[in-house]
Amino acid sequence: MFRRNADHHHHDLDERCGIHAFDRAAGRCRTCGDHYCADCLVYPQGPRRPPYCVRCALVAAGVRRRPARVGLRMG
Repeated sequence: MFRRNADHHHHDLDERCGIHAFDRAAGRCRTCGDHYCADCLVYPQGPRRPPYCVRCALVAAGVRRRPARVGLRMG
């Protein structure tokens, strides 16, 4: 039988979405590793494979060359 590390699992449950700060994270992006809510994750290869965040999914699909930056540019 496998046991999950309770402290590590609890830490993941407390994480917040990188886009929607008031939403709990539902998972992590397989590429960038950031936490995101269910609305920000996509599963292009099915629910049994790790998800992408929308930005990394666009890069993986060839729509963008690199992930868009979040926030405003100054300068």
